Amino acid sequence: TKDTVELRKAKQAVEAQLRAGLRDEKALGSALSCAPWDPAYTSRLYRKTFGLTPKQQLIALRLAHARELLESGVSVKEAARESGFADELYFSRLFRKREGRPPTAHRSLWERPA
Repeated sequence: TKDTVELRKAKQAVEAQLRAGLRDEKALGSALSCAPWDPAYTSRLYRKTFGLTPKQQLIALRLAHARELLESGVSVKEAARESGFADELYFSRLFRKREGRPPTAHRSLWERPA
């Protein structure tokens, strides 16, 4: 339907804004404002349709970016900062909760032997 097409376009726009602003504290607000609806309505509709809120999507994108950085050998502190997490300890707890292992253990899986 027309509504579904419009919603999918809005989702793409929101996700593009979130990806572009991973390190920006205001990324979520900017992303929600690019949809054709009120930000609160957009958030509810996004969750109802896609199963997670835009904030959860932003966190998932940040964690995916951090995972890539850790796999390339970047320190945990740098991965957290470059992915938009201001607090390294919060990042570590969240990473462990989502990935099942701490970021240091994930990073060591990708280290090459000397």
